[in-house]
Amino acid sequence: METNIEMYRTAEYQLIERVSKSGFTFISIYSTRKYNIIEAILNIARTLFVSVVLSISVTYFIRDANVILLYPIERMLKKVKFIAKNPMAAANEDLDH
Repeated sequence: METNIEMYRTAEYQLIERVSKSGFTFISIYSTRKYNIIEAILNIARTLFVSVVLSISVTYFIRDANVILLYPIERMLKKVKFIAKNPMAAANEDLDH
C-alpha cells in the first residue's frame, strides 16, 4: 500500500526506524490523525466544561458577596442618612425598617 507521507502534518504520523543486525533498515509509518482529532475534541469539551464551572462559581460568588457585604452596607447607609436628616425622630423610632 503506497501512501504519500507529505499529505500528513508532522503531528499526524509516527515514524519508527530500526536497523537489524544484518544491516537491513525497517521503516514503519502510521497515522495518528484519528487520535489527534479525538484529543482535540476532548480538549474543546474540557475547555467548555471549565468555562461553565467558572461561570457558575462566579455567579454564586457575586451573589454571596452581595448578601454578605453589599446589602448590609446599603442598609447601614440608609440608617445613617435617616439619622442625619432627623436625629430626634431617629432616637424615638426603630431603625430596622
